[in-house]
Amino acid sequence: RNVGLTLRAFWRRRAQFQQFVSSNSALTTSRYLRLMLLCCIEMSLTVPLNVFSIYENNLDAPIQPYVSWQNVHFGFSFVEKFPALLWMSNRPFYVSTQLGRWVYPCSAILFFALFGFAEEARRNYCLAFWAIAKRLGMYPPSEKNPGLRSLW
Repeated sequence: RNVGLTLRAFWRRRAQFQQFVSSNSALTTSRYLRLMLLCCIEMSLTVPLNVFSIYENNLDAPIQPYVSWQNVHFGFSFVEKFPALLWMSNRPFYVSTQLGRWVYPCSAILFFALFGFAEEARRNYCLAFWAIAKRLGMYPPSEKNPGLRSLW
């Protein structure tokens, strides 16, 4: 629902947005829309995943009342090891562990999909490639090769 309201507010204020983009040299319409898409996807996925994670984590252990900071931090540095058979047989713990394990790589893939294939990023990849290739004696097709035959 929040995603829809965000997009609706953006659509209504698109004239203000165009004025803002024209006054800011670092922000383009394409970059802003990709950022908005990333935020909308994060809002629509993060809230349900966190609610589910909180629910799963509190199935077996009821919430304890607050006593003191000393009680809260008791044994804070102790890390207990469990055999995989134990934690994999506990479904809520297994699901919570796997969500925590995969949410970061999936977020990175999403971020790269939105920003890593943009024209600006591809142009920078090309510049980086030719900067390295020139040190190895290879030159882009548009440049004359000084002394060596061009490999491209």
